[in-house]
Amino acid sequence: MYRFSWNKIPHRHHTQLFVTLIALFIVSPLVSRSKLGQIVIAAFFFIALAVGIRPFCPSSKKFARLVMLMAIGLGLQILNAFDILNNIAVDFSTAGIIIYCVFILFATGLIFRQVITDEFVTGDTIIGGICIYLLIGFLWGLFYSLAARFDSQAFNQTNFDTMYFSFTTLTTLGYGDISPTNALTRMLTNLEAIIGQMYPAIFIARLVSLYISPNQRS
Repeated sequence: MYRFSWNKIPHRHHTQLFVTLIALFIVSPLVSRSKLGQIVIAAFFFIALAVGIRPFCPSSKKFARLVMLMAIGLGLQILNAFDILNNIAVDFSTAGIIIYCVFILFATGLIFRQVITDEFVTGDTIIGGICIYLLIGFLWGLFYSLAARFDSQAFNQTNFDTMYFSFTTLTTLGYGDISPTNALTRMLTNLEAIIGQMYPAIFIARLVSLYISPNQRS
């Protein structure tokens, strides 16, 4: 009977995810204002999550089932691009965002478990730690989107780029142009800022200190 081993995960798969996330990070602000752009962003999310979880699926059938569930989230986001659906489209889009949140949490947990159990800390392991950091930013961006959908007064602005706000909060840059106005969004921003400070300073710094290059291994 086949047993899945964390040590058998293909080398450099974190690098593939990192490239996909950076592409999403670059493309999102360029196309987010158009309906077609929203579809492109949803598709990039789909690809990024598929790339992130594929190495952890011991069988193609399990991976196919997960991809099919993620495809529902993608399909719901695509339906939102059609104005003829009106309020139903908004409900579909909200459900799609929730599905993406679940899968980002799932992918982040898998990557974190693999990173901390690597026998050797390699360059790809460090990139895996960076991928977790980026996924946190994207996840909180979706959290802010949900908060704004359920409460139009959750922020001092409406129809703003939640990913932009998320990463400025995560990096504690905070331009001050957008700010939370209720208890939930204030708690979310405080928590993200704390993670944004502590995670690189403790976890990624620890990985870098344990880094072993290929020619240093015995």
